[in-house]
Amino acid sequence: MAALLGLVLATTCFVYWPGLGGPFILDDDPNLKLAIIDSLDWNELRKAVFGNYSGQLGRPVAALSFALNIFFSGYDPWPLKYVNLMLHALTGVLICWFTIRLLRQEPLRPQNSSPELIAVLVTALWLLHPLNASTVLYAVQRMALLSALFVVAAMLCYVLAREHLIRGERFKSLCCLLLCAGFGVLGLLSKENGALLPLYILLVEYTAFRPAHEDRTSRNLVNTLLLLCCVLPVVAAIGYLITHPEYVMSGYRSRDFTLTERLLTQPRVLLHYLHLIVLPRLADMGLFQDGFPISRHLDVATALAVLFWLALIAIAVGAHRKHPVITLGIGWFCIAHLLESTVFGLEMVFEHRNYAASYGPLLCLVYYGWQVLTRLRSRLLSAAPWLLYACLLAWLTNARADIFGSYDLFVTYSVATHPASPRAQIAAANLLIQNRGDPEQIRAHIETAMKLIPGDAGPPLHLLITYCATAAPPPALVENVLSALSQGRLTAYATDTLRRLVDTKIERHNDCPAVSPELLLRLTDAAVSNVRQTSPFHVHYLDGQALALNSRYAAAAVQFRMAYDLGASMPVVHRVVPLLYRMQVLLATEDTDAAKAQLDEIIALNRAHSLGLEPDIGAVDKLLRASGSE
Repeated sequence: MAALLGLVLATTCFVYWPGLGGPFILDDDPNLKLAIIDSLDWNELRKAVFGNYSGQLGRPVAALSFALNIFFSGYDPWPLKYVNLMLHALTGVLICWFTIRLLRQEPLRPQNSSPELIAVLVTALWLLHPLNASTVLYAVQRMALLSALFVVAAMLCYVLAREHLIRGERFKSLCCLLLCAGFGVLGLLSKENGALLPLYILLVEYTAFRPAHEDRTSRNLVNTLLLLCCVLPVVAAIGYLITHPEYVMSGYRSRDFTLTERLLTQPRVLLHYLHLIVLPRLADMGLFQDGFPISRHLDVATALAVLFWLALIAIAVGAHRKHPVITLGIGWFCIAHLLESTVFGLEMVFEHRNYAASYGPLLCLVYYGWQVLTRLRSRLLSAAPWLLYACLLAWLTNARADIFGSYDLFVTYSVATHPASPRAQIAAANLLIQNRGDPEQIRAHIETAMKLIPGDAGPPLHLLITYCATAAPPPALVENVLSALSQGRLTAYATDTLRRLVDTKIERHNDCPAVSPELLLRLTDAAVSNVRQTSPFHVHYLDGQALALNSRYAAAAVQFRMAYDLGASMPVVHRVVPLLYRMQVLLATEDTDAAKAQLDEIIALNRAHSLGLEPDIGAVDKLLRASGSE
């Protein structure tokens, strides 16, 4: 079996290899640039590890892996994606080991076949599945890779701990439980999906272990641990969400769907995922899934999807005695989607949410499919379907790797297969801009995106930027952009586009003569007035920069202070940046006392959080001295 697993791992590397040379895509750059360090000095590492603001916890374990990867191999896509591939392979090895130990438990033990053979086959299908390609070859999705890796490691440790406890080896069991907890923390600090570990543990306990197989003392100990470490944390999390609804609802401010519409749509989304897992089709896959139709009401398709999942969950609950693998497979898939496919205002569809989830359906498919096929007299006939299926998955994954290996191919293929995706249209426009393409074609893609996501301030603002090199943009477009910024949805796309325009005006003023400093200020002021903004820190910071560009230094100082005050959830290393700018504009107003007070605050923050801002502080202090304050 070891040789067969080695062959699977080698095949996995082979089919993924063409994609390792592909460029960074989407939000790779914004995340990875935060992890660039010049040395392994503690302050440098701390800034990189705790400077990422993805998720609620900043994902420091993933950020540390990025920082070390970039430090030793340079800021280059190939080594980052190569490490992702190695992590994928390692997770596959752990999945194989975990599945073997799981299927050796009496309730799950297969008939007429070995746990090892089924485990290797499940691992092969999971490693070679094309749905996982976008997780492996999208560099920043190492967050999802690491979270899954540590969760599987934790689950393996839990199963080993239960085996030791059943045999009466309590010390070994305790050691495995401590390892389980440690891996669980690492998984949580890689990505928030690690918080689902207690539910995975409860599922495995429910399906794989029977109370009759151990003494009463051990059973009571297990029940107590499950209550304290699994049940109570889950109840506490649910209670927190119920008592703090704004934690959920804040994510919908920039969405074109409501919480109700999201809950209506997700059953269809989950069916879409399940279809891609069992019967993958290349044209249905991709990172640009934002064109997925939203269920605005309970139509026939939505009602059927809801009934399907209710029936499947009922089957899972009812089957746990006679067919616990069904319960395990369905339960694993559903648990994996509890965070990203339920109430939180995230993007409606994303492939990487199935990286861990796909294990459940694949386990059921192999376990019961193998039971059926082994009834055939011929070993060749029973093995042939699995060989063909694995070859199909490998071929599809290799095709996806080729697509990820070229950004031009990645974008053009995405637009061709997902024309209703606003993201794909915007990516096509940006690719044409990068390649100095026809301005009319660029605007056509942006206008298509504008029609697909009406009310989003991003496309009108992006369209305005295409007129940068002209004498002046169309007045009607300017009014449309101002209206969208003040009343539309200020999505991350809109905020990032506004940031790029502000950066262009500050750093390369001649690159965009059509947008005057006065017009830029009108744009940022409109964004500040929008009650639907989801990132007030960035919006007020950009307004401060636009005010400073227009020599309105006192007002800029106010906006920079507001940005700092509104950025309480931001890492301090980023939150302090507006204060540095605030000090400079205070110096421009010759308010040296206020500037000195601001410098003292920055020094205190730098000292308290080891931000490594000594060069910036020195430069600003030099300006203070030059102004004659000392």
